[in-house]
Amino acid sequence: MAGALASTSRQFGAAVGVAVTGSIITAGSGAGFVTAAHSAWVVIASCGALVVLAGLASTSRWAVQSAQLNGDRLTGPVPQQAELADV
Repeated sequence: MAGALASTSRQFGAAVGVAVTGSIITAGSGAGFVTAAHSAWVVIASCGALVVLAGLASTSRWAVQSAQLNGDRLTGPVPQQAELADV
């Protein structure tokens, strides 16, 4: 199930990316294809920069500590189960 969701999301993202890039190029079609494609490359480069920033933020010291704290919290005893065991 997870593989199907990942594959579908990847395909949907690719289709939307192609549609958005084609729309940007078509919007500037009066200037010629190569000139109009420059704005599409700017959008693609900006998306790449956002991915790099998201990757850096998700691997920062704060993010790693937060993940460790949440992992410890999730592997600890569940208070509701402890209360039910006493009854």
